[in-house]
Amino acid sequence: MKSLILILLLFAALTGCKSVKRDDYVQATLLSEKNLISATEFKFYLDTQLPIDIRGNYSHNRSIEGANMLYQGPPAAALAQLFTHAAIASSLKEEKLRAQQDEANEAILPLRNLANSIQLNSIVANNAFYSSEPNPNDKKQVNVKPIFFSDSTMTNLSLKLVAWIDFPKSKKAKKTTKAKKTKLYQNIIEVHAKPLTEKERDLLLADSSNLTLHLQKLFNSAVKSVQRDVSGEYSSPVAQQTLHILEGKKKEFVRGEVLEKSCESVVVKNLRNWIIHYPSAKVTNLNQNCS
Repeated sequence: MKSLILILLLFAALTGCKSVKRDDYVQATLLSEKNLISATEFKFYLDTQLPIDIRGNYSHNRSIEGANMLYQGPPAAALAQLFTHAAIASSLKEEKLRAQQDEANEAILPLRNLANSIQLNSIVANNAFYSSEPNPNDKKQVNVKPIFFSDSTMTNLSLKLVAWIDFPKSKKAKKTTKAKKTKLYQNIIEVHAKPLTEKERDLLLADSSNLTLHLQKLFNSAVKSVQRDVSGEYSSPVAQQTLHILEGKKKEFVRGEVLEKSCESVVVKNLRNWIIHYPSAKVTNLNQNCS
């Protein structure tokens, strides 16, 4: 009996340590071979009535002080204390993340205000793959949600495109969904723009049409990668390598497969199966032979 209680305590502790849910994070679910979508059949849906979502980058530090707690009393009482503590800790973490996001958004207020004057349909801008009508029963229609990001200097812009295909709404699909997973396909396509100079940043903030073109380029690059992902073009195994990514004066290390490379960008599938575009100039350990 004591062993069972200890197991329950451990399970509860693990539950309390779960990550705070974020809308810019998904666990990749790739299409099976039988469900792959050919390049000619591919189409995506985006609700263009929504406002452009552009957020400030922040560290996602969700650690909280005083998180450790000594549980006292018999097992049942300790279990109750643990559940209460886990709920409080989770709430505090969410609160901290919200505060960090609010602060980061405040730092890019001129950019966010300018983005408010732009319609999402101008970002889609006659993309040949765009479908204006949602069809949840169409297994070949990919839903997308663009979330744009900027650092506090407003010189480094990026996009996280959340892409997914729902299971068709049938009795069989509902049973499958409950038993296994909720999406037929889901992934993140992340595109980092080439850093702007201060002069380019000022020009971007001076005219909404410049910002529209910049966001449009990020969006179209991401959609192209979604098309390649769901067609199976990215599914062939490639030897993994560690890439050195220059972020300001710091260097980050990303492990993954190099899917595409050019003098403009390097496209990588990371260990989460996310597809990430980096400007070639930021990847310091790949020989691009670019003059």
